[in-house]
Amino acid sequence: MTWTAIPADEVCDLIEFWRDAPWPMTTTQTNERAAQLGWTVEDEDFLVNEVSGLSNTDVDTSTMPSGDLAGLTFGTTDVIGDPDAKAQGFLDDQFTLVVRAGTQRWGKPRMQRTKAGGQAAQWDLADDGARVIVLRTASGVLADFTTPQYARVLRGLGQ
Repeated sequence: MTWTAIPADEVCDLIEFWRDAPWPMTTTQTNERAAQLGWTVEDEDFLVNEVSGLSNTDVDTSTMPSGDLAGLTFGTTDVIGDPDAKAQGFLDDQFTLVVRAGTQRWGKPRMQRTKAGGQAAQWDLADDGARVIVLRTASGVLADFTTPQYARVLRGLGQ
């Protein structure tokens, strides 16, 4: 069995594309910017990344009470249901490659284990900037981008 992954440098390029956006942005502005990546909008303003060829194309977004985007999460690998040892190795390798590429660009991440037994690497891209988390779950590797505005809220809450 073979699986698909976005190359690690491309994952970092996608994160930097969002980092460099003119924050704050509304959902409509976010969707317009996503179109520059070839991402599309489906029913109810759901973002979809069909460009990367992954099994799960959904891009999860969250908004702040103001209506501005708070963050987005996208898959960097196929979602693997019931992964065997070979699939686990694939996901471990992809997580390592993305963390290594992120470390080269943004410095050493804060590493932690998740409650579900996964791993997470976190970067705060500046004292008042965006936050990035690369997450290794049981079934895939995700990239989570938090806007500068919402990252400030989280830091203010001690998170």
